[in-house]
Amino acid sequence: MRLRYESTGERGGRTVRRVVKGDAQRGGSDANTAAALDSVVRLAHGVPDDVARRARAELDRWVRQAREVRDIGESEKWIPIHVPKGALPPACPYCKTFSLRIAQDSGRVRCSNPRCEDETGERPRGRIAKNRLDGSAMLVWADGRTIYYGEAG
Repeated sequence: MRLRYESTGERGGRTVRRVVKGDAQRGGSDANTAAALDSVVRLAHGVPDDVARRARAELDRWVRQAREVRDIGESEKWIPIHVPKGALPPACPYCKTFSLRIAQDSGRVRCSNPRCEDETGERPRGRIAKNRLDGSAMLVWADGRTIYYGEAG
């Protein structure tokens, strides 16, 4: 049986090819798809942790960008941080305003003040987390700052 390669065009400066057996295109069965996915899982165990974290962050960013496309309408809702009635929300550690917002789905935190910047000149970003000692809420920022607030829940 003879296999030949057929060029299907270029993508990212590389020629994309597919394997052709006779007149039929190879692959496409459910069994081949399942076997390929199983191989990906096995190969993933050999990836260094830092590379895996960077890849995950990049994929997460792509998913967020895709969800924010206007007609898809799946972008996260940014709401003020919930605090007990009568209490002030935590102030932004960078601009000292009460402009912090949290993404409902992911727990990401950002300051909604457009002029707010951290020491590197970037918009501050962080996440909400739970204090392991007493269960109280805390904000953990990308630069390592941590703000504790609220009561144990």
